[in-house]
Amino acid sequence: MKKLLLPLSILLLSTSLTGCTDDDSWKKEYGTPELFLNTVINGNYPPRFYKYETESQTMDDNFEVANYILNAGPFEASKNKSKRVEKYFTYQGYWQAATSGPNYCNMSIWEDGFIVIRHKRSLGRLQAVYFTMDPNKAIDAVDFVFNKIELTQS
Repeated sequence: MKKLLLPLSILLLSTSLTGCTDDDSWKKEYGTPELFLNTVINGNYPPRFYKYETESQTMDDNFEVANYILNAGPFEASKNKSKRVEKYFTYQGYWQAATSGPNYCNMSIWEDGFIVIRHKRSLGRLQAVYFTMDPNKAIDAVDFVFNKIELTQS
């Protein structure tokens, strides 16, 4: 019986740890730019958008930025892309603190039209999906956000 106890304990421990891994259920709410933005607009979390160069961030109280991006579609699924332009912004869908690490979902848009949606559960791994949009609309969206940030800081 004691010989069976150790392997059984290891098996039970390993199956309980698999419950901590991420699944793709987050994609039902945040898995495309349209889903992400609609969830933000209809959600309970205060959305923020920000740019990294100065780490400025601003609340999107009336969802002007979310609606602007939503109207800038269509968006197409894409593969990961290693080379990006420097100017971009990140729209934070939600961020929740936890003792085991934060839970969050963000969408970043670069001027060349590259989009990445990143999702992280505190005990899970970082997951991401990739999209593209028309580069001209992306430039307009990035400029729109940077201008909104500049106006709120003046």
